[in-house]
Amino acid sequence: MPYHSIDEILRRCRDRACPFWQVVLTTQAKETQLPESAVLDQMDQMAKAMEDSITQYDPTAVTTGKMGGQNGARLAEYNQKGDTLLGDYLSAAAVQVAESNACMKRIVAAPTAGSCGVIPAVLITYQKQQGLPRRELLRALLVSAGIGSVIAENASISGAQGGCQAEIGSA
Repeated sequence: MPYHSIDEILRRCRDRACPFWQVVLTTQAKETQLPESAVLDQMDQMAKAMEDSITQYDPTAVTTGKMGGQNGARLAEYNQKGDTLLGDYLSAAAVQVAESNACMKRIVAAPTAGSCGVIPAVLITYQKQQGLPRRELLRALLVSAGIGSVIAENASISGAQGGCQAEIGSA
């Protein structure tokens, strides 16, 4: 997606009288030469993979180097106690997905594998807590893709180039 700034996307929103997510969807459809419905289907498949990376978390899995594992389960247990520092939104999902990644489980590298837990933890947790319809999750993913495109164009989402902060900060 060739966006140079958020302002550019917002200008397109004003010019077309449509929301941010619609601009991103239309641009992606044009770039891939797919109908918007096919782009939404692809986004839905990614959302499903993100959900699976949370729901199929295995708290007993550890990496081959015996690093990682079980912290997502510990955080979930801590959250269930209800006396958390950040209230009930502190999500164990981010740690669970990151641990799944370290154990070579299926994740969505959005924006990168190193930050794979952030977007699912925020968007899927929010969708479930608020009882939002699936289309709202897909729209939120489109918004995050547009923002990520601007970051990638102007800075870096690469841990190799910008350090871990580039990955996790962009997510």
